[in-house]
Amino acid sequence: MPRLSLIIPTFNEEKHIRSCLESIFENDLPASEYEVIVVDNGSTDSTRDIVKQFDVSLYIMPDLNVGGVRNFGAEKANGSIFAFLDGDCVIDPDWLHRAISRISEGPQYAFGGQYLLRSNPSWLERYWVLNDNSKFVEQTTLVGGCIVVPREAFFEVGKFDETMLSGEDSDLTKRLNSSGITVVIDPSLSVVHLGYPSTVRDFIRRQIWHSLSYIDNFPASLSDRIFILTILFSLCVLISIFALFVSFKLFVFGFISVFACTAILSFKRVRRSRSGFPRLRSFFPIFAIDFLYLVGRSVGVCSSAIQRFGLNVFYYKKG
Repeated sequence: MPRLSLIIPTFNEEKHIRSCLESIFENDLPASEYEVIVVDNGSTDSTRDIVKQFDVSLYIMPDLNVGGVRNFGAEKANGSIFAFLDGDCVIDPDWLHRAISRISEGPQYAFGGQYLLRSNPSWLERYWVLNDNSKFVEQTTLVGGCIVVPREAFFEVGKFDETMLSGEDSDLTKRLNSSGITVVIDPSLSVVHLGYPSTVRDFIRRQIWHSLSYIDNFPASLSDRIFILTILFSLCVLISIFALFVSFKLFVFGFISVFACTAILSFKRVRRSRSGFPRLRSFFPIFAIDFLYLVGRSVGVCSSAIQRFGLNVFYYKKG
């Protein structure tokens, strides 16, 4: 029986799934020590054809949120340790060994890593991921693309929340910690994330998708600082638009407030990255990306609020 079960959800990952699976099978851990389970969420591209070229167990489960897809894979898994990866992530040759050794420290621990940049990233990727370093910890919660957790602990806390469109990894972090399982973000378990959006359009779409669960999880979302900042940003934008027809002074106030909300996010990201305050020429792309981030999050929050009243607009499935 394998010690480690790698569980990979996919949806239209034809660009990256081969690299993901190749990186797994290039590890020097004996094949008898692990299994690979791919659960496809209804891909319409060649993802499944590529997956079938590898020695993996492939299941097709469309019309589920990503938490449900991961849970299905866990229910089919045989290992005593679960490693959740994403189809657009790549691991280094010793990653599987490290994953097993970390869990061997005790069943009261769960581990996660961070997302690192691919080689030759776009400007948008480069200025979004300010801490591309596997030695420092910036991430504070688990991210779905690199989670290592004991089988028993995962099922005891109730698995991933299948009702959430996104944020199921952060939710799992909270429930693990509350149950007495210590969650540790270990930079040695970081993965290279090939799927970062490289265009403005894709970046905004990704932020819309990530924020669709805020309203459904209200009032729990009030503890999320990004949600609060998104609401403030949205209100300031609305004030600015309204003020165009009412008062120039009010418009200036709204405009400055929009700038301030974005600057707060930029300052927070730079500070957490440990990279020091950027040069002036670097500040502008960072600020621009954070503005786009808040725009996308605001659209997502507004969309999910509208859906509460039966209108389905701005809905995007992860792709």
